[in-house]
Amino acid sequence: MKKKLLYANLSLFLIFGGWTILNWSEIRSFPFAISAYYSKELCSCFFVMELSEMHCHERVRRFIPFSTFAISKEEKWVQTNSLGGISIARYQSKEFGCVLDEYPLAIHFRENEIDTENKSP
Repeated sequence: MKKKLLYANLSLFLIFGGWTILNWSEIRSFPFAISAYYSKELCSCFFVMELSEMHCHERVRRFIPFSTFAISKEEKWVQTNSLGGISIARYQSKEFGCVLDEYPLAIHFRENEIDTENKSP
């Protein structure tokens, strides 16, 4: 009986492993999809619907786990980091709304930047 249970568990593990290998590109993109959704929703809520930052954050946070987010009111963009994926959504216009940046890793979180020019020894 123990041998059958061992073979059953091993078979399930191999099937799951094979499925994971075959679908790795889709699995790998999942964190970025979550982050992109959060960025787009937060940007639309804040810039298009003109609701408060806290209200928009609470509204979107109910559905999505996130790590950090940043909003630039001057440049009109929202950057989020969720499950390891970083996404940036930029406000275009009231009619067009917000769009996702194609290469979000080009901009890093402002709060994590290190100012190396003004460091004292």
